[in-house]
Amino acid sequence: MTTHQLWPKFEMGGRLWVKETFTGADDPAHLGCVLYRADGERSVRWRPSIYMPRWASRITLEVTDVRVERVQEISEDDALAEGIEPGEVCRHPEICGRAGESALQCMQAHHFLHLWDSINGKKPGCSWDDNPWVWVIEFRHIDGLDEGDHE
Repeated sequence: MTTHQLWPKFEMGGRLWVKETFTGADDPAHLGCVLYRADGERSVRWRPSIYMPRWASRITLEVTDVRVERVQEISEDDALAEGIEPGEVCRHPEICGRAGESALQCMQAHHFLHLWDSINGKKPGCSWDDNPWVWVIEFRHIDGLDEGDHE
């Protein structure tokens, strides 16, 4: 039997900076000239988020928990945190494997199942039915930055 030891990409207390679609200055001295598409700003030339420099990022996150679990173990709260909106009650709990749980838990897991498979379902071993192991990384938004946060 072969075993593998995996290490998470992020550690508790680590900081992440969020990249956004943006336009504006190429120099940190002109940070006030940066516009962000998410704010509904208009521009004829947006720059993709992959090109955003660290100094232009306005959102910093601190990692508060890192764990590994099976994708089908997602909780009601975790499904909401992933962006699943409460909606109508799932009428087929046998499909999402949540029979015996509350209707709300079933509905959220069912919607997350479809979201998961739309992103990962075509990769071998990664579909909802395969129930792969996943890293769960929880974080909190940090208001304001320390001096060392802008690199």
